[in-house]
Amino acid sequence: MPAVLRSLRARLLTASMLVAVVSVAATAWLTTRDSGERLRDSVDRTLETDADIYTQLVEYAATHRNWVGVDDLVAELSAETGRRIALTTPRGEVIVDSARLQGREGVPLPEKPAGVVDPFDVVGIGFVELDVATPGQVFEATPEEREERRRLLEEAEACLQERGVTPDVADGDGGLPQLGVIYPDDATEAEMAAGELAVAECSDPRLFAPPAAEVAALHEIARREGACLDEAGVPHTVTTDETGVEAVEVDGLSDRDFDIDMECAAEAQRKVYGLGIAEVAHLYLGERDRRGITLADAGSGRTLAAAGVVAVLALLVTVLASRRVLRPVAELTAAAQRMEAGDLTQRVDDRGRDELAGLAHAFNGMADAIAGHEQQRRRLASDVAHELRTPIANLRGYVEAAQDGVTPTDPALLSSLHEEALLLQRLVDDLQTLALAESGRLPLALATIDVGELAGQVVAAFRLSAEQTGVTLTTAASDHAKVTAEADPVRLRQVLGNLVANALRHTPAGGTVTVAVSPSGVTVADTGAGIAPDHLPHVFDRFWRADESRTRDTGGSGLGLAISRQLVDLHGGTLTVESTLGEGTTFTVELPTQLR
Repeated sequence: MPAVLRSLRARLLTASMLVAVVSVAATAWLTTRDSGERLRDSVDRTLETDADIYTQLVEYAATHRNWVGVDDLVAELSAETGRRIALTTPRGEVIVDSARLQGREGVPLPEKPAGVVDPFDVVGIGFVELDVATPGQVFEATPEEREERRRLLEEAEACLQERGVTPDVADGDGGLPQLGVIYPDDATEAEMAAGELAVAECSDPRLFAPPAAEVAALHEIARREGACLDEAGVPHTVTTDETGVEAVEVDGLSDRDFDIDMECAAEAQRKVYGLGIAEVAHLYLGERDRRGITLADAGSGRTLAAAGVVAVLALLVTVLASRRVLRPVAELTAAAQRMEAGDLTQRVDDRGRDELAGLAHAFNGMADAIAGHEQQRRRLASDVAHELRTPIANLRGYVEAAQDGVTPTDPALLSSLHEEALLLQRLVDDLQTLALAESGRLPLALATIDVGELAGQVVAAFRLSAEQTGVTLTTAASDHAKVTAEADPVRLRQVLGNLVANALRHTPAGGTVTVAVSPSGVTVADTGAGIAPDHLPHVFDRFWRADESRTRDTGGSGLGLAISRQLVDLHGGTLTVESTLGEGTTFTVELPTQLR
């Protein structure tokens, strides 16, 4: 089997494609054999019929103030075309429905409208274009305006004739005449420019003013457009030309402002101009006598047979694919339930390279991690109990001896009890610090500190202890730059103190411990016995000691390095160790530092 088929995704895609190809092939064969010609004829007739219905409804809307009285037209069109015709408002309220006119109540409308009947913005459903007059061209002038226009026109005509220009008077909007110039067929551009100049000089500006009704409409449009822009927060200016017509201009036109202005202007024009035409309506078209698809026509038997074959094939493919998927999922579910019940040894078969094998591998990894954490938790509990048992036993022994009169209650006894109490307190404090650090809840008081200066303070604090054990404790700092870091000085001093104390503990008399500061970090190196390679991975484990024979007095509590690692991690740094058996050990603290 090819490698790609081993992928579950590839198998599912292959199965889906197989079903899809069979379905498409069966549908195409049936459509071509039984319905091809009939479908083409039906589509042609439907488009022609729908175009006629839409045309007549738009013409009605453009010539009437509302849809009152459209019932007769809809009933006539439905009877002629055999189509169900319904009009609704944009909110879904039925204006007229041929089904209701025919006494068939409760018949639902089609899911989507066939088009939008809008006499103002004739767009329709794409198969017809109408030449409907713009509502802005129907404003009629008053008799007074016509008389004034006639007088101004006579004056302009006389002026043009004196200049040798032949005037041309034509009918304009609203019944107002318009003035132009008649040019000979061989007129040059200069002659036409002179004629236009003569018209401008001989004409009163009022001669070109629109009717007062249109000026009022334009004023209302400008007012509505400006209010819309104010609401949208778009700055704009309203200007008025010499004829009294107002227009809105957007200041600092951006793409967003332009889009908002276009929407505001269109809505304002629709509100003002649309007062004389019918409102927008949604057109629904459907079959008059059929309520859905029927299978009683020719070819229905073959259609049902092909559909049945495709359904059975899809069912078989789905069953086979789901069986392949559900079997490993069921195994994973059972294993997870057994783990929930406490059996952490559960593992599942993760052989293979598909997605389910990857899921099984991830489950096994999670199970291994949970088992490891559980083992670590038990070991920690055992280690804590072991570490607490000795100082508690010592305290109990001293107290019982004092109670029995075996040991006198003197300053020496009290000092021993105090030392054991301090040891317990230190152990508990270390455990609490480690727990807070591991959970990320240990607060840090970050500040910009001089790393070299802080290292010098730590070395000074351990100088006397080093001299008493015969170990040379030295520092080495970079002479080229001052190393600073964003860190908690108390916690960083605790880290370096743990490392120096650990180095002094494992370095014999005559050895050397060196604390070096450089831009790359702080290193604490000793010339002690070193750490064996098999012990090196456990250096930062809780309660781990390289020498199991060491006591707390000689080997520490076993928490110092674990705490140091967690504190450095909280600072976003790293703590690493390198060691050569018989030569010494080097711990390196790397923090996000900066040179200065």
